[in-house]
Order: sequence, then C-alpha cells, then structure tokens
Amino acid sequence: MGQEKRLILAVVLMLGVVALVNVLFPPQRPAEPTGEQDAEFAPAEVTSPAMEEEAATEPPQISAVVDSATVPGLVPAEEVVSDELSLEDTVWVTSPIYRLGFAQRGGRLVSAEMVRFESLAEESKGQSVQLVPSGAENFFTHQWLVGDDTLDLRRVHFDIQPRDGLSLASGGQPQVLRLVYSYPGTQFRVELDYTFKPDSYVVDLAAGG
Repeated sequence: MGQEKRLILAVVLMLGVVALVNVLFPPQRPAEPTGEQDAEFAPAEVTSPAMEEEAATEPPQISAVVDSATVPGLVPAEEVVSDELSLEDTVWVTSPIYRLGFAQRGGRLVSAEMVRFESLAEESKGQSVQLVPSGAENFFTHQWLVGDDTLDLRRVHFDIQPRDGLSLASGGQPQVLRLVYSYPGTQFRVELDYTFKPDSYVVDLAAGG
C-alpha cells in the first residue's frame, strides 16, 4: 500500500474514532441557568452620555472597612463634626512637577497643579493645569464602613504632619505627609500616610489606626 493511501486510511480511522467516542460518551448539556445566574449575567445598565458626564465630574472619595468593635459609641455621620472646622488651613506639598494642597477639614485635596503643563482652558489659559474642579468640596475625602454604619470623615478636622508641608527636590528621597484624626471620646484613631516622590506623579496611600 502506498504512502498516500496509508495517510488517507489513517485520517478516516481517526474520524471514525472521534465519531464513536461522541456516540458512546455524549457531552453533557449545560444546566439551566437559575434566577441568580440570570441576574449575574444580565446586561449592564445602559447610561446616556449626559449620565456618564455627570459621573465623571463627581469628586472621588476613598472608602475603607473598619471593625465596629474598634469604634465604641459610634454616632451618626452628620454628628461627627469638630469645633475646629472653622480653621481652614491648607498644607502644601511641592515638587519640580506638581504642587498639591491638602485642607485640614476632611483631609481633602483642594488644589493639584501640574506645574510643567500649561492650561488650554479659556478661563485659566497660561496658568498651570489644575486637576481639582472648581468648587469641589469632597475631592479625595474619606468614608469608613463600621458594621452597617458609615463613619463620615469628610467634615472632621485632621492634624496634618508636618504642619509646614513638604518640599521635594529633584532626585531626592520620597517623603511622607501624615493626616491624623482621633475620634472624640474614644481610642479610635485614623492615620493616613501619603508618600510623595519628587519626580513621579504616583502617590502611595497607607491607612492605619
């Protein structure tokens, strides 16, 4: 028998074996999806361009989960207010490529200038690009989940260390800006460490207590 005939015979035998296996061991049909599976794989909610634009302008916030046992006597979020909120101090972090301002109220970011980039917007043309939207009240603020409650830190008074801010030189070492809040009448304490690098826009955040 020639080589070509052997090859044809081998292919035929292989196809026969595959067909026989499918007859003897038919593949199992997938189980009918349940209601929960239907919900899981349901199409995503369709949003309009107007809704996407509104979501894009919403100031970002940072959330964390906290064990409720560590916050005795938790009060409603609207009552977590410090008498010192009227003292609106801003601490600045400067480097060769950015200038950032953190307010004590809520530890929020109130200014983020990219000093190497010039704004093309008509109202700020010629100035450094500003990333914090005008009028933003809760830009990079914090809310912590405590059991089923929310500890709202957007209006509390943070102690920022060092008080005179940070000045980073090109090629220098990273430096840390620490924001500290102590829950009144308890031992609960929040520490937020922002690590800045002089020649990088990446900022590391570590939260503790």
